Amino acid sequence: MTAPTPDISGMRIAFAGRLASMTRREAYAAVRRLGATPTSNVSRRTAMLIVGSRRLPIRADGRVTGALERAEELRESGADIHILSESRFLELIGLTDPAEPLEAKSFPAEQVAELVGVDADMLARWEQAGLIRSADGRYDFQDIVSLQNIAALVRNGARLETISQSLRGLTSVLPEVERPLAQLHIVLASPDEVLAHVGDNLIAPDGQQYFDFDEDEAGANPVPPTADARAVHALHHPESAEELFEAALDLEDDDALDAAAANYRRVIALQPDWADAYFNLGNVLGASGRHEAAEEMFRLTLAHDPENELAWYNLADSLQEQDRPDIAVDALRRAVALRPDFADAHFNLASCLTQIGTRAEAARHWRAYITLDPDSQWARIARRNLL
Repeated sequence: MTAPTPDISGMRIAFAGRLASMTRREAYAAVRRLGATPTSNVSRRTAMLIVGSRRLPIRADGRVTGALERAEELRESGADIHILSESRFLELIGLTDPAEPLEAKSFPAEQVAELVGVDADMLARWEQAGLIRSADGRYDFQDIVSLQNIAALVRNGARLETISQSLRGLTSVLPEVERPLAQLHIVLASPDEVLAHVGDNLIAPDGQQYFDFDEDEAGANPVPPTADARAVHALHHPESAEELFEAALDLEDDDALDAAAANYRRVIALQPDWADAYFNLGNVLGASGRHEAAEEMFRLTLAHDPENELAWYNLADSLQEQDRPDIAVDALRRAVALRPDFADAHFNLASCLTQIGTRAEAARHWRAYITLDPDSQWARIARRNLL
């Protein structure tokens, strides 16, 4: 029997990487149905960061992408952010039963060695190096995928120590992802370069992304196509709004903000009523310092989704960045009316009201913030403003 779904209402839940079980849009809808707020941004108010299993949020050189970097930095500074795998997220929203048994390790070492193309001694050496774990000398399908990726890395000159160190670093920031090598595929681009096949792209060690041409177009060992070739490929392989949205999220994770913005605009051109595309474009523009353009995107978000309290909050933030606190207060009032426990909105509303001299109303929101978040450094600021 499926376990009861835990109460996540009021939580802010962020996503990184690409989900295998559903699109990000479907995940956002599932989170909203449970009363939580989905976002692609990580902040000190983030309660959970969900890591997709189809495309892990790591670059080809082994470094984690921006969302995970921010989550780890915030965790080290004391923020209570839980990093969960996609499978745990599915349990959380009630789509899988945590009591269901995991896949049994049923493949014997001899068969696995033959499938991977190595001898049994090499398999044993990789296990001794901590790259793989068997159970009584047997492996499961994910182990086989991991071993194939290890073999590809080794064939291309990677040292076992390098692979081992990379895995340790990855699992330290992805505690719920036990076998990341099962979710990556390595492609040989040239004798001197290996690309990581991540989601729908090929990514070079320097972070450059390329279209993944079909094998019959690019051969067994594809090389990075030219810009003209990529443009021709895009014309002959039109992407859906869903695919473009997912690609934009990947680019956001990689901090490629201009490219992400271009993709969100293409999404909007294909599907003009998609509120999340406007919202995410607003976030990208704001992160790039383009606050007037971000304001416009948040207003368009609210035209399609007027009860999105986070859009009202981000609209106010873009107005504050333009030194317009008198207008920001109206957006923040809408945010706290929609979600009275929105601590950050109370804090920013109190700040704006203080700035424009409306101190009696500001005091109510300073007190509301202290009630919601009594122990933070921001609560100390709120208390000073009440003196």
